[in-house]
Amino acid sequence: MRLLLIPSATLISKEMRSRMGAVPTCLFPLNGDTMLERICRQYQGMVDGVYVLVNREKKQVYDFVALKKLNVKLVDVDELRDLGYTVLCGLQALQDETVEQLYINFADTLIADQFTGRPRDIIYYDRQVMNEEWSFFCHENGHIRQVMDKQHQPGVEAAQEGNVFVGAFELAHPQQFLEELKAAPSGG
Repeated sequence: MRLLLIPSATLISKEMRSRMGAVPTCLFPLNGDTMLERICRQYQGMVDGVYVLVNREKKQVYDFVALKKLNVKLVDVDELRDLGYTVLCGLQALQDETVEQLYINFADTLIADQFTGRPRDIIYYDRQVMNEEWSFFCHENGHIRQVMDKQHQPGVEAAQEGNVFVGAFELAHPQQFLEELKAAPSGG
C-alpha cells in the first residue's frame, strides 16, 4: 500500500492570519483551491490513501473534507509539539496498515517534480542562504550527516548557502523511519 501523510497541525503564518484569520495550513487558498486539494491532485493515482494530520482549528478541516467529500482520513494529533512529533503521531496511526511506500508532503508545500511511485527514499531540498527560518542539513555520499534546525549555528557565516528541506519526502521503509522517530531525543 502507498500512503500520503499531510502534516497540517498548525495554522498559516502570523502575517497571513492577520489578513485571513486562523486557517489551518492545508486550507490555505491558492488560485481557487486549497493546498489540500492541490496536494491530493498531485498524488492522485499514485497513492492508495491520504491521511491529514490535524490539531489547531481541526473542525475547519473536518467540515471542509465533509463538504467537499474528499477521500482523505483525518488523524487528530493529541498535542502540538514539533513537526517530528506530528509525523510520529501520523505514523503510529498507520501501524495497522502494510505500507510499502510513504510520502510525506507538508501542507504548505507544492513541488513541481513528478513522483514515479517506485519504492525509494528521497528528500526534496533546495539551496538557500542559511537563516533561522529554515531547517538545513549537510550530506555526504547520499547520507544526511547533520541537521541544523531553525536556529543560528555557530560557525555559519552571513550569506552562507546550505541545503534546506522543502517539505516533501518519499520513504521506502516507513516502519524503520517510525522506529527512528521514536528513538529521537525529543520523542519525535
